[in-house]
Amino acid sequence: MSEALARRPGQLAADMENLSRSVVDISETINAVAMKLERLQTPDGVIEVRLDPVILSLTGAVERFSEQSDQQAAALRECGRGRKGCG
Repeated sequence: MSEALARRPGQLAADMENLSRSVVDISETINAVAMKLERLQTPDGVIEVRLDPVILSLTGAVERFSEQSDQQAAALRECGRGRKGCG
Protein backbone atom coordinates (compact mmCIF):
# COMPACT_ATOMS: atom_id res chain seq x y z
CA MET A 1 0.00 0.00 0.00
CA SER A 2 2.82 2.39 0.80
CA GLU A 3 4.31 1.59 -2.59
CA ALA A 4 1.04 2.58 -4.28
CA LEU A 5 0.97 5.84 -2.29
CA ALA A 6 4.57 6.53 -3.28
CA ARG A 7 3.65 6.24 -6.97
CA ARG A 8 0.68 8.62 -6.70
CA PRO A 9 2.66 11.90 -6.69
CA GLY A 10 4.49 10.79 -9.86
CA GLN A 11 1.22 9.71 -11.47
CA LEU A 12 -0.42 12.95 -10.41
CA ALA A 13 2.42 14.97 -11.96
CA ALA A 14 2.15 12.98 -15.22
CA ASP A 15 -1.63 13.46 -15.28
CA MET A 16 -1.21 17.21 -14.70
CA GLU A 17 1.30 17.37 -17.57
CA ASN A 18 -1.12 15.54 -19.87
CA LEU A 19 -3.95 17.83 -18.79
CA SER A 20 -1.76 20.87 -19.46
CA ARG A 21 -0.96 19.67 -22.97
CA SER A 22 -4.62 18.95 -23.63
CA VAL A 23 -5.63 22.45 -22.51
CA VAL A 24 -3.01 23.99 -24.81
CA ASP A 25 -4.20 21.83 -27.72
CA ILE A 26 -7.82 22.78 -27.10
CA SER A 27 -6.92 26.45 -26.86
CA GLU A 28 -5.01 26.31 -30.17
CA THR A 29 -7.93 24.52 -31.83
CA ILE A 30 -10.40 27.13 -30.57
CA ASN A 31 -8.17 29.93 -31.85
CA ALA A 32 -7.87 28.25 -35.26
CA VAL A 33 -11.65 27.83 -35.52
CA ALA A 34 -12.19 31.46 -34.46
CA MET A 35 -9.80 32.67 -37.17
CA LYS A 36 -11.59 30.56 -39.79
CA LEU A 37 -14.95 31.99 -38.71
CA GLU A 38 -13.61 35.53 -38.97
CA ARG A 39 -12.46 34.81 -42.52
CA LEU A 40 -15.89 33.42 -43.36
CA GLN A 41 -17.68 36.48 -42.01
CA THR A 42 -15.66 38.94 -44.09
CA PRO A 43 -16.81 37.66 -47.50
CA ASP A 44 -20.45 37.72 -46.33
CA GLY A 45 -20.04 41.38 -45.44
CA VAL A 46 -18.47 42.11 -48.83
CA ILE A 47 -21.27 40.30 -50.63
CA GLU A 48 -23.88 42.16 -48.57
CA VAL A 49 -22.28 45.54 -49.34
CA ARG A 50 -22.18 44.74 -53.04
CA LEU A 51 -25.76 43.46 -53.14
CA ASP A 52 -27.36 46.37 -51.26
CA PRO A 53 -27.29 48.78 -54.24
CA VAL A 54 -28.62 46.06 -56.56
CA ILE A 55 -31.45 45.27 -54.16
CA LEU A 56 -32.34 48.97 -53.85
CA SER A 57 -32.32 49.33 -57.63
CA LEU A 58 -34.54 46.28 -58.11
CA THR A 59 -36.93 47.49 -55.42
CA GLY A 60 -37.24 50.85 -57.17
CA ALA A 61 -37.86 49.16 -60.53
CA VAL A 62 -40.59 46.95 -59.05
CA GLU A 63 -42.26 49.96 -57.42
CA ARG A 64 -42.19 51.92 -60.71
CA PHE A 65 -43.56 48.93 -62.62
CA SER A 66 -46.34 48.54 -60.07
CA GLU A 67 -47.31 52.21 -60.36
CA GLN A 68 -47.31 52.05 -64.16
CA SER A 69 -49.38 48.86 -64.11
CA ASP A 70 -51.93 50.51 -61.82
CA GLN A 71 -52.13 53.51 -64.17
CA GLN A 72 -52.56 51.29 -67.22
CA ALA A 73 -55.22 49.20 -65.49
CA ALA A 74 -57.12 52.38 -64.58
CA ALA A 75 -56.84 53.61 -68.19
CA LEU A 76 -58.17 50.28 -69.50
CA ARG A 77 -61.10 50.43 -67.09
CA GLU A 78 -61.93 53.90 -68.36
CA CYS A 79 -61.78 52.64 -71.96
CA GLY A 80 -64.08 49.78 -71.02
CA ARG A 81 -66.62 52.30 -69.79
CA GLY A 82 -66.60 54.00 -73.19
CA ARG A 83 -64.80 57.16 -72.20
CA LYS A 84 -62.91 59.36 -74.62
CA GLY A 85 -59.16 59.09 -75.12
CA CYS A 86 -59.11 55.35 -75.70
CA GLY A 87 -57.67 54.06 -78.84
